[in-house]
Amino acid sequence: MTLNCPDKIEAALLYHSLEPVNFKQLNALLNAHLSETKLQFETTEIETGVYAVYSNGEFSIRICDEDQPLTAEKFSDVLNSPVTSLSHAEMTAIISGHTKHISITVWDGQDCAPQISETPSPSENNASETFQTKLNLCQNAVTSLISFNKPDAVLWHQSKQMFCPQQFLSMRDIDFPLALYVHPKPFSSGEKLDDTLLAGFRVDHISQFIGKPLVYNETVLPFEKAFEHLSEFMAYHRNTGEIMPDGECFGRDKKNQVRVNHIAPDDDHPNGIVELTYLHTQKPKPKPIKRDRSQRPESLAPRTEVTFKRPAQVMTQEALLKIVFRGDPRKPLFDDGTVEDNPEGNTLLSRLPFGSV
Repeated sequence: MTLNCPDKIEAALLYHSLEPVNFKQLNALLNAHLSETKLQFETTEIETGVYAVYSNGEFSIRICDEDQPLTAEKFSDVLNSPVTSLSHAEMTAIISGHTKHISITVWDGQDCAPQISETPSPSENNASETFQTKLNLCQNAVTSLISFNKPDAVLWHQSKQMFCPQQFLSMRDIDFPLALYVHPKPFSSGEKLDDTLLAGFRVDHISQFIGKPLVYNETVLPFEKAFEHLSEFMAYHRNTGEIMPDGECFGRDKKNQVRVNHIAPDDDHPNGIVELTYLHTQKPKPKPIKRDRSQRPESLAPRTEVTFKRPAQVMTQEALLKIVFRGDPRKPLFDDGTVEDNPEGNTLLSRLPFGSV
C-alpha cells in the first residue's frame, strides 16, 4: 500500500525575543545529538544571522531565523484541537505574544526543499524508513534549538500540534513518539454507561504510517488508557510491517481486550478504515439497593419475648478473664504468660460495656 506522506517535515519555534543564531555552533550541537544514529551533517549554505542548510548527501536540513511572527492560518488547527499540552489561554497568549520564530525544514537529498503542499502526494522516495528518518531529523533539530535557545512553544506541522518545550523534550528518548506524530480528535454521542460518558477519538495523520484512517470507538475508558491501546496496535505494525488482521483481538490480559475491524473502502475512504473497539468483558458492579425499612412485614417484626432452650448461666470472673485475656492463643498476653493482679483494678476489664469485674 502506497503511503501518502509529506515530502518534507517542518516545525517552528516561537519566541517573544531571540538572540541571533550561531549556525556553526548549532551544526556541532545537531551532530552531537545525532551521534548515535551515525548521521552527521555539514554546513552547505549559510547566511550569517539569516539561515543555514546542513546536508549529508542523503538528507538536508534548513534552519531560518525569521524576524517576524508566523501568520494566523498556521495556528487554525492547533487552536481548534481539544487535545493539547497547553490550555487555550496559554496558546492564545503565546501566539499573540511571539514576535519571531525559527523555522526548520527537512527533505530528501541536497536539492532545494519541495514547495509547500497541504495535500501530501505519494512518491517512491516516501518509503516508510525514509519518512521516519526525516521525522527523527526534524525532532533532533528542534531538540538542538531548544538546548541552544529555549522557545515559548514548538509548532509541529506534520501533525498540526503545539507543545511546550518541556513536553517536547520528554519525547526525545522515545523510539516512536506516537503523541508527536498523530493528532487525536475526540468525539462522543452523549450516551452513558453506568453514569460514565462514552467517548472515542479519530486519529488524524496516522494514515501516513498505516495507509488508512483509524477510529477508536466510544468507550468508558479514560483517554490515556485508550491511547495506550493505540500504541500497542502501532507497536505490532512497526514490528511486523503489517496491520493487525480483521477480527483480531489484543490486550495485556483477557479482561482487557481490543478488537480490530477493517471497514470496507468507500468514496470518502478509498483505502478503508481501521476501527479499534474495547470489549467490555468486566460486568459493571451492581448498584446498592436502597430499602425502606420503616415498614416491616409482620413476619419480620421484632419479637417481644425471647425464649431460651436452656437457662442462661451467670458469667463468673474466672470465665470472663479467660475470654478477655485469651487474645491470640499462640501468644501470651504478658511476657511471662501470666495475668497479674492489679490493685487499682484491671483497666481492660473496666472498658467492657457491662462494667468492671
